Formats: sequence, C-alpha cells, structure tokens
Amino acid sequence: MEAIRLYDLNVRVKSILSSNFSVPTWITCEICELNVNRASGHCYLELIEKSGLSDTIVAKARATIWRNSFEIIAFKFKEATSETLRAGLKVMVAVSVDYQEVYGLSLNIKD
Repeated sequence: MEAIRLYDLNVRVKSILSSNFSVPTWITCEICELNVNRASGHCYLELIEKSGLSDTIVAKARATIWRNSFEIIAFKFKEATSETLRAGLKVMVAVSVDYQEVYGLSLNIKD
C-alpha cells in the first residue's frame, strides 16, 4: 500500500478547491457564532446549516469577514434589515473558499 504525505494531500485539496471555486459563491446558512476582534476589527464566524426536519446540524464551516469588508457589510445589512449581524440569523452571503494546508477550510465573506 502506498501512502502520500499529509501535506501533499492538503496541497491537492487546495488545488481542487481553487480551480472549482475561483469566484465568490452565494450560500444560505445560519450564523451560529459571531465574534468581532476589537483590536483588529476582523469578524470571525461559525456558519451552520440545520436539517429541515429537525435542529440537527448537517453542515458547519468557519468564516471570516476582514475588517475593511466587515464595516461595509455590517452597514449594508443594518440599512437593509434594521438589524445587526448576530448569531441565530439565517443569511445569504457571497463567500470565497479558502483552504490552507495548515488551517484547513474557511470561507471569506465578501458580501
């Protein structure tokens, strides 16, 4: 049985994801956790999707909104909905898929 190194596997995964998700993709999800780092201004989220039949989580992903985008997105969201971004909201967001060999999969929210 032949084996490859973990790093080589992760490089392959990154390549496949990069070629299949080269532009932002709109997704629907629920914000499970939302934390704004007061020092950096970056927003870190955990996104989930629950089964339509129960509250069972069927998908989960880490996401980030970088400071410059967060200010714009938070403002646009408040203007459109009269609410602030927070845990428990179901949202539609445009994400870019990012995969790093050390950190794994994360989504960068663009809109």
